[in-house]
This record gives sequence, structure tokens and C-alpha cells, in this order.
Amino acid sequence: MAKDEDIARYVYYSAPSTYQVARYSDWIRPYLDYQKSECERNNYAYYKSKYDNIIKSFDYLNRF
Repeated sequence: MAKDEDIARYVYYSAPSTYQVARYSDWIRPYLDYQKSECERNNYAYYKSKYDNIIKSFDYLNRF
């Protein structure tokens, strides 16, 4: 940034970060919990691939 004036100008005039951006991923876990409970409550065999994808998403979310 110190060596390129165009980049410095872009950073200076760009919008600052807000708390809204910092908490963006907070909705993902409750959504996955709800979807998982729906799969378990309904016919598990019918939603097996969806259930497996939800479990995989939980694994990725825990890494995140």
C-alpha cells in the first residue's frame, strides 16, 4: 500500500468494517441444527444424502 498510490487511495476511501460483517457466520450453525433435526424427524432414508451433507458441513464449520 505504501508503494502504490492507487491501492492506498482504494483502502482509504473504502467503507470500514462493521460488526455486522464480523458476525456474518453466526446464522449458519442454528440453520444446520434445524435442518438436521428435520431430517431426523422425517424419513431418514429418504434424506440420507442431505443428512450426510449437513454432517459434513458441521465438520467444515468446526474447522472454521
